[in-house]
Amino acid sequence: MYLRIKEIKSYAREQLLSHMWTAVFFTFLHIMLTNLCTFCLMVFPGSGSIVEMFIYEFTTLMIDIFAGLLQVGVACFYLNVATDQSQVSVYNLFHAFGHTPDKAIKITAIFSLIHMACTLPYVVYTLFIMPVFSMEDLMNMNPEVLKCMGLAYLILGAGELLYFLIRLFFEPVYYMLVDMPTLSVAKALKMSIWLMKGSKVRLLGLHLSFLPLQFVSLLTFGIGNLWVIPYMNTASAVFYNDLTTKRLNQ
Repeated sequence: MYLRIKEIKSYAREQLLSHMWTAVFFTFLHIMLTNLCTFCLMVFPGSGSIVEMFIYEFTTLMIDIFAGLLQVGVACFYLNVATDQSQVSVYNLFHAFGHTPDKAIKITAIFSLIHMACTLPYVVYTLFIMPVFSMEDLMNMNPEVLKCMGLAYLILGAGELLYFLIRLFFEPVYYMLVDMPTLSVAKALKMSIWLMKGSKVRLLGLHLSFLPLQFVSLLTFGIGNLWVIPYMNTASAVFYNDLTTKRLNQ
């Protein structure tokens, strides 16, 4: 029988306790690097041309690939924490750069293309359909501005939700790149779908169980995420270990 969500979180807290400050610094470094990439997209100019859309999507793909390489490092770090390994180190963040980075790049590129497809309606709307508003309109909170911005975020939210649900099928993949490095990309993806059969709702429940802590973190202007994120990631690693142990021994 699989561990219950409560048991997963309890074990994650125990495992994280002796590595908490390393995990806090690790999380801070990871956030800084990924936010730097996000900032590059935020300052991307918008003129509404086809060429610009392709440049934007290509830039997004490159940033996603870099973030995916880091995500393998995140999986490595928290697998070490969850299994009480001695090699828990901030340097785990760069694990993928020295261990079959080609597989991480291929898998991340696949995820990025899926994400692009899910958010393409948002990109098309904001670049080609949504009117260009002046700074005065933005400052005065023009009703038309609010309507267009609200629709844009609604489209974006729907796309992100769809992507999130798709990714539930592939939650184990980055862990598998660390835990089972000899697997091919195709086999890793297929095995991930097989592993998650019957466990997607359980994983969704685990993610949703952290919503109260994430809300509290908002009250600290995000500073609390330095503790909440390690807790969440350790729980995900424990979930993966429990899943693979039980499924592979069936």
